[in-house]
Amino acid sequence: MTYVRRYPPTDFTTPTSAEYFKALLDWADTRDDSERSVRRIIGVPEKNGVPEPAMLDWIRDHHAATKDIRNYEIAVLPWHTTADGLNMALMDQHTAFVAFSGGSRQKLNGFSVADPTFTAYFIRHFDQLWAQLDPLDVFLRQLGSTQS
Repeated sequence: MTYVRRYPPTDFTTPTSAEYFKALLDWADTRDDSERSVRRIIGVPEKNGVPEPAMLDWIRDHHAATKDIRNYEIAVLPWHTTADGLNMALMDQHTAFVAFSGGSRQKLNGFSVADPTFTAYFIRHFDQLWAQLDPLDVFLRQLGSTQS
């Protein structure tokens, strides 16, 4: 799943948004015999190598709140543009949800596709991104060493 937006999730005021983000973490934190996991790419907007302050504050808080959720991994995508990215949630090998922002800060629309070929393309794209990105804890450590 990806979250590549100019604003942190805490900026979104709809109950649906809050429920979605809470359900994601609750699902990842469920302790059972399943092999569930959530891999999440979070885009961090930057300008001249400096992360946007509100997103950086949120990502630090998010790391502190989620670091003990064993089935939840985050990689950071430095984002060098002022536009939101295409976002996706890959539910399984068969179903993908693709989301697009636009208009107001609160606006996010998307659609789901239940097709293994379509989903396979997005899985390959996600895996390609994931392989090149730093885990959140590494990103934060590197950022800390550059701010000293």
